[in-house]
Amino acid sequence: MAIGLAEAQSAAAALPVAAGDLQLRYKTGWSPAYIHFKLDGGEWTEPPGVLMQESAADGTEVAFSIQGRTLEFVLTDGQGNWDKPSPTQNYVIDEPGAFVLSKGAVVPEEES
Repeated sequence: MAIGLAEAQSAAAALPVAAGDLQLRYKTGWSPAYIHFKLDGGEWTEPPGVLMQESAADGTEVAFSIQGRTLEFVLTDGQGNWDKPSPTQNYVIDEPGAFVLSKGAVVPEEES
């Protein structure tokens, strides 16, 4: 069974940013932007996924944080447009930490 949108939003909102968290900043022009994911090899969220929170005053960046070890994900604007690294692959973060997705690449935040 897939994770429900409300369940995932509450889980993400309730957790403080701490060691063991997966944090993602996404540089985009989409408003809104959603992250559709599976955490630690579990079930996928229900499409379109979890609404990401605006993190830049000019609306060009959104953010998401959740406690876990690994995250497989894609992004969507909720209107049928998807951001994936290729038609047959999804983005993957394979360790806790802070990451940035920009121009099709996920990199640790300190390298962005």
